[in-house]
Amino acid sequence: MCHLNGVCAYVWTYKVKPSERSTFIDAYGPNGVWNKFFSKSSGYIRTDLLSDEEDPNRFCTIDYFKDKNARADLVAANKKEFDEIDQHWEAATIEEQFIGLFGVKSEA
Repeated sequence: MCHLNGVCAYVWTYKVKPSERSTFIDAYGPNGVWNKFFSKSSGYIRTDLLSDEEDPNRFCTIDYFKDKNARADLVAANKKEFDEIDQHWEAATIEEQFIGLFGVKSEA
């Protein structure tokens, strides 16, 4: 379980190839392939896609789950599909870094 109220946020940063910027936004945005994949879990809450104001090809994603196990169980149960999506979109990035797993303090 994550600290605070139990909601977990997985934070990633990406440096995207300029030629892949618009497709990356589509894939990682609210109606993208990752949202559709994560939505298979009843513990998935949402994904926020943040864009860097100074570098148009730098992004951050925050994937929210009700608890740590929700994401882990989803990935374990759908490992082949997860790996296929991950490998496909890895080609769109220059750099990808997992920042960490954070507990979320929310008023909701």
